[in-house]
Amino acid sequence: MNSGRGAEHPGLTLGGEKTEYIPSWLAALFHSFPHISLKFRLSNSTFNLDDEEYIQSLGFAAALPVLLLLLVLFIFSIYCCCRCSSCCNKNAASPRRKNTPCLKWTIAIITLLTCGVLASGLFGNEKFNKGVLQVRLAGSSAAETIDSANDVVGDMGTTINNSIVVGVNGFDALFKKSPVPNATIGLMLDKDLQAMVQQGRNIMKYASEIHKDADTSQIRKILEDIKQYEGYRWLATIVVLSFELLICLLLLIAVMTESKALLMVCTAFVVFNLIISWLTAGVYLGVSVGAGDLCVDPDQFVSEEAKKSGFVDQAVVHYYITNCTSLSDNPFRDDLQSASASVSKINSSLTDIVWLASPFFEQYQIDQYSNPIRQDLKKLVGDLENLQSMVDCTPIHNDYVSALKGMCYKGLDGLAFMLLSAAVTGFLLAFVIVFNSRAWRHWGKRSRGPYTNIEEDDPFLPRLGPEQSRPTSPLLTEQTPRYGTFGNRSLSHEGLLSSLSVSTAVGQLRRERLVLQNRDQGSPPPAYEYYADHGRSRYATGTASPTDV
Repeated sequence: MNSGRGAEHPGLTLGGEKTEYIPSWLAALFHSFPHISLKFRLSNSTFNLDDEEYIQSLGFAAALPVLLLLLVLFIFSIYCCCRCSSCCNKNAASPRRKNTPCLKWTIAIITLLTCGVLASGLFGNEKFNKGVLQVRLAGSSAAETIDSANDVVGDMGTTINNSIVVGVNGFDALFKKSPVPNATIGLMLDKDLQAMVQQGRNIMKYASEIHKDADTSQIRKILEDIKQYEGYRWLATIVVLSFELLICLLLLIAVMTESKALLMVCTAFVVFNLIISWLTAGVYLGVSVGAGDLCVDPDQFVSEEAKKSGFVDQAVVHYYITNCTSLSDNPFRDDLQSASASVSKINSSLTDIVWLASPFFEQYQIDQYSNPIRQDLKKLVGDLENLQSMVDCTPIHNDYVSALKGMCYKGLDGLAFMLLSAAVTGFLLAFVIVFNSRAWRHWGKRSRGPYTNIEEDDPFLPRLGPEQSRPTSPLLTEQTPRYGTFGNRSLSHEGLLSSLSVSTAVGQLRRERLVLQNRDQGSPPPAYEYYADHGRSRYATGTASPTDV
């Protein structure tokens, strides 16, 4: 589904290329859905889960498909009552089996369309899952960036405590062990050492200001909850849609085989699927409207949530979320500049100490403390540069935009597909139920006519179709009964009919009926007795020859 997304227009900042988010037309469409509270009043469409009227408006939107479901069930109840009444007024005899190719094809086509619509629901489920995955990946990337900044701050603290402080203490011990003869120079050396310690503390103070706004525990907890709930949702959707597809497959088998029992079982499950489809459509509609409201103006919601939580400063949220355009808006700029200035002051104090102490101490004595401090100062400069690039708004802002695109582009598209699939499936299943109720009246056991006790495996009797029946008066129809293959052969001789009297034919007919009534006693078929009796009479009178047998 094309979301009509705006082009991503890049802008260059300190961190590189920056992307932007533009709400899609689908988000605007769901946002324009009427927000009506339970008091039937228009409410504010701004996404706010703390507003009771707004929650009621989402519930009202979710209730619309449920109300439509109740209407469909009410119409079905009236339809079933009318069908039952019409069936009771008809003849008690079972209806004849009818050939209904048009009805069969109609049910089959609607069922195949339902399968296609359910497949679109599976596609929407996967698309929504990919959108949620993109949100999780973007959140994890932002959390890793923040954690990396925390690691840099931790490394800076380790460098200051384990190297600079140790070097300063080494110089202090050296100067106390061998005091400088010049008291003024001694005071200057002591002042420079204290300045180095103080600047190291300042660096840690400025770095801690960055560290206090870099807590990722809540972000990771939210991401873990999203992963867990999305796993349950994805699996439940797959199970429900697969079950509906299975019922459609069984329904196609019932249509092809004209199995009345299987058709009735499938119809019962179709009613269940109809209810599930409309209920899920209600859930999808409510969630889609809320997602549309959020995607139209996500910055305001994020700012309000950060303000209520209190664990992130508003200036930080404003910099990373809403106003990543100017370097002057960086809330960490002053701290970073102060930390860089402190490093420069430490380096300057170290240079003064080396210059003042050189006339009074051996060079190796000075180098054993000054060289490690210089190396650590270079490392601090590199850490500050890395920290400056990490706290730049571009990386985290791009992760934020990526999360919005995953939720409001892929996720909202997936919701729209699942909503459309559930609603259309509900309509199609309603038609399936109507046509199934007409089909099972014509799909049943074949009608056997009056001779329900005739054995069908009798090789001497013809097979009667559903539309065939035995004539009540053979004298008015064919002058003589026709049973079995041998009976048909005897009827080909016209001389036999001329030799029989009417009374003989009537008597023979009575014997045949008596034989049919006593078939359960193991008597031979009537056609065989008919031929045997007439054959013996013709041999006795001399009117037949052996070749006639």
